[in-house]
Amino acid sequence: MVWGVRAKRIFSEVVSYQKHRQAVKAQLVNRGYDGAFVETELIKVDNKKREDLLREKTNSERNTRIHTYRQLRGL
Repeated sequence: MVWGVRAKRIFSEVVSYQKHRQAVKAQLVNRGYDGAFVETELIKVDNKKREDLLREKTNSERNTRIHTYRQLRGL
């Protein structure tokens, strides 16, 4: 739930975060997402500490994806 994490990182005051959280939920539901699913994911974000979301990740914590491309024979 990127939108919720982003809101939690941006807003240091709980009231501001809660207001934006409701706006995010409404926007996602309007786009067709299931309201119960959105609420479940936002609760997961609520349970995270803002300080943990603000700290810089170490290399082992980052999601690193390496893509390799093979040249097709005969082209």
